[in-house]
Amino acid sequence: MKKLCTMLLAAVALLAPSVVQADQVTVTTAADLISQFTKARTAESSDTIYVAYTADGMNMKTIKATAMPSKGKIYMIGVNDEASGAKACVKFEMNIAANTEGDHLSLIFQNLVIKDYNGASGNSKHLINAKDANFHYIDTLAFRNCEITDFCRTIYRLEPQAKADG
Repeated sequence: MKKLCTMLLAAVALLAPSVVQADQVTVTTAADLISQFTKARTAESSDTIYVAYTADGMNMKTIKATAMPSKGKIYMIGVNDEASGAKACVKFEMNIAANTEGDHLSLIFQNLVIKDYNGASGNSKHLINAKDANFHYIDTLAFRNCEITDFCRTIYRLEPQAKADG
């Protein structure tokens, strides 16, 4: 009986569709990078975006919270220039989207030069910003082998939530 149950469970596991969606894509323009980064994701999604080297870097500009993913895991990995070995560069500011406690967003940046899209302009800009009255759940924010330059105030800002009396 134990063997029969084990075989049935194994058969069901093999036939069940996978809920994890994984996508790997190499982008060569800022428009493609923005399109891939801001696409809709499920909480189980795990996507890898390979960023090709460009001489001026890829300028994603400000990504508004309405365009930002609120769930899933995004790996953004730079591909070095073959001739010089220089790292790929992305320039951005991100306003984190509001999400629910079950929809954790993970952003993992690897092997990139990361800059503010406007440079260190002396205003109150943050690379990644969650400054509003909404709830934001970040599971992972990682920078692996990255050079972060030309930003004004902070890399990540999360303003405390106002709590209702009750």
